[in-house]
Amino acid sequence: SYSSLKETCQPLFEEINEFSMKETLTIHGQEVSHKMFFCSDMKFCLMAMGLNAANSNYACLHCKIHKNQRTDLPEQWDFYADIARTLNDHKVGMFGATHEPLVQVEFNRVPMDTLHMLLRVTDILERALIFEAIEHDNDLKIKKVEPFHLETLTRVIQSCGVPFKVWINKDPNTKQSTGSYSWTTLSGDHKRAILKKLPEKLLTSNALDPDTVETTASLFR
Repeated sequence: SYSSLKETCQPLFEEINEFSMKETLTIHGQEVSHKMFFCSDMKFCLMAMGLNAANSNYACLHCKIHKNQRTDLPEQWDFYADIARTLNDHKVGMFGATHEPLVQVEFNRVPMDTLHMLLRVTDILERALIFEAIEHDNDLKIKKVEPFHLETLTRVIQSCGVPFKVWINKDPNTKQSTGSYSWTTLSGDHKRAILKKLPEKLLTSNALDPDTVETTASLFR
């Protein structure tokens, strides 16, 4: 929690803030200018910068946009510059600010953690692929046709050099199917392999709907 972090790491934050507030450092008798940046995973950054959780209405570290406006792509960059977060206008109770920042580093010097972004985005894309294949298989079952989409998709993903399986969950007590699915959790290297190899493989397979497979494959590029 914020309070625990503040209490246990106060000496560290004081040292970081003292360093951050200095415009120059003396190294071997020479004055050197510097800029401090602060980076961690999103949960820690939001907490350290005194903001609400990632699923809140105002969870962006860099601007004060509401989550319902994030998909307004036609907005120009000037729009976001006008609502940029700064230490000076950080007010508790406004735009997701719950506490004072523990780290005195400007918000535009808190870069996003691209590894966790990669993991989260690819998690969503993988889930969408799997459920599309399951949906097509369910349609085939209704038509009394042998389903093949999920099995084909699994083989296609495995052909990228990735250890991947999908299975139906079972109730631990009755051992009966719950109707829900789980699949292999992939590492960062495996996800990079999928991003590199999967798009072309999807286009040449029959795992997905031929009318939409090109659009689906483009999401992985």
